Amino acid sequence: AALVIQCNFRMKSYKAARARPIQCLVRKYLAKLAVIKRKCSIVKVQSLVRRWVSVRRFKCSKMIALLCQSLYRGKTVRDHWKFLHVCASRIQARVRGYLGFVAFVDTMGGVILLQSIWRMKYQRNRYILHASSIDIQT
Repeated sequence: AALVIQCNFRMKSYKAARARPIQCLVRKYLAKLAVIKRKCSIVKVQSLVRRWVSVRRFKCSKMIALLCQSLYRGKTVRDHWKFLHVCASRIQARVRGYLGFVAFVDTMGGVILLQSIWRMKYQRNRYILHASSIDIQT
């Protein structure tokens, strides 16, 4: 019976001795897989963080660019409107001056007409008086 126990013990230790290198290789392989998996997950996290940072930086740059564009466009539009208002004021001044001149000329035409009518009547009365005085003397 001791022989059977010893043989059985030796078989188990022999089997264990043969299994140890295989187990060692399998454990080494599994450890390498875990390391590779961890590296891949680290790389994924790094790429996601880099992407998040670059997207955030891009959005900030885009907002700054849009703000600069809107400020520039607003300034150019305000300058253009100011220019248009100056041009409209000049046009209005010229038109008002012309209309005032036309009104003045019309008024002066009426005044001149009245003056000529009055002078004509005055001269006619003088002529009639003068002519009547000539007829009386002859």
